[in-house]
Amino acid sequence: MNGDIERSRSTFRRVEVIFYYSGHSDEENILLGGERISYGEFKDAVMALKADVRIAILDSCASGAMTLPKGVIRKSPFCWIPPMT
Repeated sequence: MNGDIERSRSTFRRVEVIFYYSGHSDEENILLGGERISYGEFKDAVMALKADVRIAILDSCASGAMTLPKGVIRKSPFCWIPPMT
């Protein structure tokens, strides 16, 4: 991906990367096929990208565990059922 980023620099003044993952994960890893990628390893890989802006979106089970080191407090899940009219 860094090769693509470097090639884009000759055309664009600012290079932005948006990475979207929708799949499986657990409390510690992204589960990609038969491979486990820890959240720390994933974060290091995203931070190593030579883009001006790096945005990663994880849409997976338990991916919220990645936010705990930032001070997020774990809460019980909730279910909202809209009122019937």
